[in-house]
Amino acid sequence: MRLNQRFGITLLFFLCLFAIVLIGVPCSAASDVVKSCADLTKLTFTDMTFNKPVYITSATSVAADQTKGMPAHCDVRATMWPELDFVIKLPSASNWNKRFYYTGGGSMDGSFKMADVDAASKLTFAVATTNGGHQL
Repeated sequence: MRLNQRFGITLLFFLCLFAIVLIGVPCSAASDVVKSCADLTKLTFTDMTFNKPVYITSATSVAADQTKGMPAHCDVRATMWPELDFVIKLPSASNWNKRFYYTGGGSMDGSFKMADVDAASKLTFAVATTNGGHQL
């Protein structure tokens, strides 16, 4: 039960970020409307299961890389108590295919499957992955 509830909270957090960045709709968890990728680090969220803060540790605008076929995107890194780390890549609003792709650890929890994240990013998905709450 706790795993499903935790996943739901994480997904809600991702969707809130997408609403703010991609379509400019303020989320109830945000104190101000986010105007840039870097502004995501100013947001504050609380994990409703454990009543602990969610830390957005970085949000970096990444320029398109034509040689790798990677579109411009916002690379977000965050941590949720006790040790759930996640990566979110948000394409620019003008380049987003209006779809979300989530990839899990697939028996490799403790690390990120960045090859899957990058493949989905190249197809202009808003994409996220977690370490499943495990540390290697």
